[in-house]
Amino acid sequence: MVNAYIFDQMNAKYQASRSAGDWLQERLQVLRDQAAAAERAVVQFKDKNNIVSTGGGTLMNEKELAEISAELGKARAQAANLQARVERMDVVRQTYQREFSRDQPGLAVDENFSEAMSNPIIGPLRAKYLDLINREADWAQRYGASHVSVVNLREPDQGHAPVDL
Repeated sequence: MVNAYIFDQMNAKYQASRSAGDWLQERLQVLRDQAAAAERAVVQFKDKNNIVSTGGGTLMNEKELAEISAELGKARAQAANLQARVERMDVVRQTYQREFSRDQPGLAVDENFSEAMSNPIIGPLRAKYLDLINREADWAQRYGASHVSVVNLREPDQGHAPVDL
């Protein structure tokens, strides 16, 4: 009778374990099916919306957004640079007007200023200056503002004064 009781208890535990295992297998299959369906839905969504993984864990749209943001930053920096140049030219023009109106009262100051700004000597110097400014901004963004190459562009070299327009 004791052996029958132990056998019955062991059989009950075995049946309980077996039914739990069967239930877990069924549940696991249902979850696999759901995961596969979700993966197919993701692939379909990516195809439909032209989204491509780049391999680095980011999506192509995110990469494009980062590139566009960088370009926007460059454009804003360039716009600020141009605005500063316009303001500087306005200050120079006003100073030029004050100086020449005292020395030569009959001259058209605006014409002299535009002539000075279009001078064949000043034009290439301004172009070279702008090239150096753009190179400095580019290198500062790439290597950092304190990099020796950026500092060398920014500071006077061997006694030459930096260009100021």
